[in-house]
Parts: sequence; C-alpha cells; structure tokens
Amino acid sequence: MGVPRRQAPACVKEETPSALLKYREDELGALRGDGETTERPFQPWDRVYDYALYNDLGNPDLRQDLARPVLGGSQEYPYPRRTKTGRPAAKTDPRSESRAPLDEEIYVPCDERVGFASIPAPTLPPLGGHFRSLADVYRLFGLDDLGRLPEAKAVINSGAPFPVVPQVISVNPTHWRKDEEFARQMIAGANPVCIKRVTKFPLASELDRGVFGDQDSKITKDHVEKNMGGMTVQQAVEEGRLYVVDHHDWVMPYLKRINELPASEEKAEVSQRKVYAARTLLFLDGEDSSMLRPLAIELSSPHPEKEQLGAVSTVYTPPDSGDDGITAGRFSTWELAKVYASANDAAENNFVTHWLNTHASMEPIVIAANRQLSVLHPIHRLLKPHFRKTLHINAVARQIIVGSGDQRKDGSVFRGIDEVTYFPSKYNMEMSSKAYKAWNFTDLALPNDLIKRSGKRRSKEARDGGAGDKGLPVRGGRARHVGGDQEVGG
Repeated sequence: MGVPRRQAPACVKEETPSALLKYREDELGALRGDGETTERPFQPWDRVYDYALYNDLGNPDLRQDLARPVLGGSQEYPYPRRTKTGRPAAKTDPRSESRAPLDEEIYVPCDERVGFASIPAPTLPPLGGHFRSLADVYRLFGLDDLGRLPEAKAVINSGAPFPVVPQVISVNPTHWRKDEEFARQMIAGANPVCIKRVTKFPLASELDRGVFGDQDSKITKDHVEKNMGGMTVQQAVEEGRLYVVDHHDWVMPYLKRINELPASEEKAEVSQRKVYAARTLLFLDGEDSSMLRPLAIELSSPHPEKEQLGAVSTVYTPPDSGDDGITAGRFSTWELAKVYASANDAAENNFVTHWLNTHASMEPIVIAANRQLSVLHPIHRLLKPHFRKTLHINAVARQIIVGSGDQRKDGSVFRGIDEVTYFPSKYNMEMSSKAYKAWNFTDLALPNDLIKRSGKRRSKEARDGGAGDKGLPVRGGRARHVGGDQEVGG
C-alpha cells in the first residue's frame, strides 16, 4: 500500500521557510513563462499560464467565410482574455491564430488537463438530418406525431433505444405549451437571472436612436390590463408584480444580418434563420403567489427600408379561451410567439449568462491566480477546487463548440456546434462581446444581482425554486467560509 501524501501547510510569502523561498519564486516564474513563444507553440507538458485574445474562433485559412473578428483588446469587441497557446498566426490573417486540428489537443497547462487524453472529432448530421417538425422531436422519444405514447407492444417490438420521455410531457403531451408552464420554466429553468421587475411603463429601449430609430416597446395598457384581474398597470408596477424578459436590445442590432443567413457564404451548412427580437411581459398572480403569467410578447424586426426608421413590432397576447387555445397538432400565433421568445432566451442564456458570465469571465481569474499566488498560499488552496476543469472545458469549447469550423480528415467541414444550433449562428460570439460592454463583476454577485433586477432591496420577486431562493443561503455559507480563509491568508 502506498503512503498517504501529506500536503504542506499553507502559508503566505512572509511565513515561508527561508529554504523554500527560492523554490516558491522559481515555480511562479515557470508558471508565468517568459512572455515569448516564438520558437514553438506550447507543448502538452508545459505549465505556462499566459493571456491571449480570442483570436482563434475563426478559420480564415480554411475558408474566408469562416473568419471571425478578434474578441478582446478593442473598444469595438471587448472580451475577457483566454489562455495563450503559442500557436502561429493564420496564413491569411496575421491577427488570427491558426486553428488546432480536430484530432489534436488544444493547449492548456498540463496541471489543468482532465479527463480524456484527446479531443474527439465529433460528427454532426447533415442538414437533412435536422429536426423538420415537432413530430420529429416526439419520435425521438418513441412517441407518435402528436406526442402520445403508442401501444406498449409496438414500442417494445421496435427495439429502438429511446431516451426517457421528459416529465413535462410524460402525462400530457401538450402541457409544455401552457402559459403557466412557459412562465414556470422562465423561473425554474436555465435563465432566471434575466427576469427584471418593471419599474417604468411603457418599456423603453437603450439603443441609439440615431442609428436604430425608435426601438421603444409598443406594448400598451390595453394589451395587458384585460388579463390582470382588474388591476391597472400602474398598480402592478408600484406593487412589484410586473416583470419583463427583454432581449430586444441585444438581438436587434444583429437581426437583419441574422435573417439574411444563409447567404452564399454559409454553403447550406446551417439551417436558415428567421427570427425576431423579443420582449415578454409577465404578471405575478397575487402578492403571496409564486406564479407568473405571460401577459404579452412583443416581436420586432428592423424596418424593411432601413434600420434608422426604427423597429416594426407586433404585440401578441394570450387567447381568450381558458385552455390557452391548445389544439394537438396545431399552433396559434400566441404559441408561436412564445417559441420565438424562448429562442431569444436560449441564445442569451448560452452566450451571455452561461458562456460569458461563468466560463469566459472566469478564465483570466484562473490564469491570474496561478501566475500570482503560490500553491502554498491559503487563497490559492481555497480557489483551486473551484477552478478545476475551467481552462480545459473552455479550450474544448473554443475548438468544437463556439468556433466557426474546421476540416475533418476526410475533407468535409465540421461547423461549430453552437453556430449550427443557435439562431445568431456566426454572430454568436460577436453578440456575446457586445454584452460584455455592460459586464460588471460586482453586479453579478448575490444579493447585488437580485437588488439590481428587482429595483429595490426587498422585492416580491416570484419564487418557484428560483435563483434567489436557492442562491442566497449558499452565498451566505460561502461568505463565512471565505472570510475565515482571508483571515488566515492575511
């Protein structure tokens, strides 16, 4: 049996035994590197933590339409730094870094590498294999075209390895289409942190009128008060019962270009996009309720003549019937409006809330911690478990998920997963950069984020297992734990 390893006690530099001081500084020097990689790219055994711009998202050497702008280092495209790889510049664009082949590992310091030894070159179905209808999605789970479970015998005899039927449709295949489920998933789903309390009505845009014209919301009192149980909009605003999920200003500047895809440059490798910029207005049903209801969805497009003429907007409201007007196999315009609103929310969640705010923004902090804090430092010991896998995950993401594309060994082109999946396509990361202009580290922390979105310290924000309910106790516990380590670390 092996002898258990004992970890050296944590200590700041001033308390480090004199015999170890040189080794402590030498190790930090090795981790920082010399700032140069002119002789060769970093190798898998290297341990250098250094900074670079996001200049490896595109692949101009493969095809010019796969080129992407450099993110970071400019007022136009601000962005956090990533890990430096030392790869040579692209041949056709010296500002861009050449791409690592799909079957080759992209560099991260060897201490950060986890899991698999190499990045597999994934395969995606051809365009003809994409979902063409909701029936295709139902069939994925062994359901019929209307989402119903066929006879058990037929399912058993088919021998198909169907995934587990999602709970939301396991009993009622149309339940996911109901308004209350649509609102519940906004709170208990992937992106609750985009919900904001309405403090002024009508809703206003912050886009430059000189460039985009009038982009203010066209949702009026007449659209929503009929579904507010006798309450006025002014009363709802004052009582904190009116909320909004507003992605309009994030989507609109790119909407014309997105809707013009696929142009010839896309080579039919991604499906065509036709989307809108969405605002969703929600109502809190009762002072002590946790139930939100959608009151209106506004879908906007750029003016067809020129963008300076403002948005062309349509406001959709729930049908008068109590069952949301749901008919199996048919969709109302209200339901389609919810689909477009959800598409906005999914993209913003993936590229801003998720990728930017949790992955990309943490990478320079991981790099800085390893460059500035010795492994003996108490704060390094505190942070290291939370940083585990971050650099490796981000590197894999740049290679096969958020990048534009690469060439497989058989000569075919593999397009980045997110460019195929999400509606902004080639503008995904560029739009993420625009969101970074408003990024504020302290605003993202609890309780600051809740206060900012609620408009006041004590809000009546809806609760349904949401971020506020679950996050605040965790934040309190971590604050006490970190406070103790800070006292030890000095």
